[in-house]
Amino acid sequence: MIHRFRHTWRDTVAFDSLNINSEDLLNDYHDYSHEIINKPWGYEYQILSNNEVSIWIMNINEGQSTSFHCHPNKVTALVVLESNGLICKSISHQRDLYKGDIVLIDKGVFHQTTSFMLSATVMEIETPNNKNDLVRYKDIYGRA
Repeated sequence: MIHRFRHTWRDTVAFDSLNINSEDLLNDYHDYSHEIINKPWGYEYQILSNNEVSIWIMNINEGQSTSFHCHPNKVTALVVLESNGLICKSISHQRDLYKGDIVLIDKGVFHQTTSFMLSATVMEIETPNNKNDLVRYKDIYGRA
């Protein structure tokens, strides 16, 4: 099933409530292709990157969640590759996801992905390619 998370006025209000330095969102053009990036919720690694798109594989550990965050300047698609229980939520929606499900996320939509049964493997497709285009609203791990 394909789900769509569209930008709403609630996303705008949440974004405007944060003190964002636009310099922090600029692309550093770092090559992540040879790195496994450990996260408090699991890990991710980049499988493809060019000027327009970046594709990542994320492993979210059981009971863990990504931060509640948005990408102000990029569109994101999440493809569930393996899961026995995954939830993706935005300010306005929450969806249970299963293997093969896709979530299309507009620019600036705050979202969070949680694996509540076993670990989950998700492919994340982002365009344009900019790892720094991330603004956290809430993070249970205390990250800024």
